[in-house]
Amino acid sequence: LIGNTVSTQQQASSLLIEDGLIQMMMTLIQLKNCFCSECTQSHSSEEIELEEKNCQSFMSAALWILSNMMTIVPEILIPLIPTNFIQFILSQANDAPVGIKREIAVFLATCVLFFTYERVSEVFDANSDNGSVFFELMDEMISSGRNDIITRCIDALINLALLFSNENSSSQDTSHISYLLTMIDQNGIMNDLEVLMVEGDSIAKRATA
Repeated sequence: LIGNTVSTQQQASSLLIEDGLIQMMMTLIQLKNCFCSECTQSHSSEEIELEEKNCQSFMSAALWILSNMMTIVPEILIPLIPTNFIQFILSQANDAPVGIKREIAVFLATCVLFFTYERVSEVFDANSDNGSVFFELMDEMISSGRNDIITRCIDALINLALLFSNENSSSQDTSHISYLLTMIDQNGIMNDLEVLMVEGDSIAKRATA
């Protein structure tokens, strides 16, 4: 209900943010399980596993809500999303179940669509693995077969290219655009985009036959 509401109603999103929704969503996303360390010892492994699955469900829903909210009130939400939270999300991507991985990809791609060059540069720090994790995730999602996710990821890559090329034009610093091209090449993203184009042409030909 919250996710659907914030995806269509700007005023509702603003009010929910004022009421502390973002902090609650970020807390849910970072929960591994809802037991404290002392309580964990008194629960069976099956109970702990079930609780972790519940928390994974919370994480998926919370990411979906944040992604929807980002598209409606980015100017309010972005300042509330710290860089270390983005880094935490990236750190969860590789080992996440496929459902959560999709929501992570959509959330990160949505952030890239609305972040400034400065915010993007903070995330893709040359001294971290954040960039390689992000591009691996984008490549995987481009091959996911989910048109909504594919479109969001492609839009994010286009926006990255625009951000980096604009910065390159103003500062003559080619490091970021070179990095972007290297990551696209290393992760086989162009190959996957070519496959999508071929598949799209094939579907169009069958539809007009």
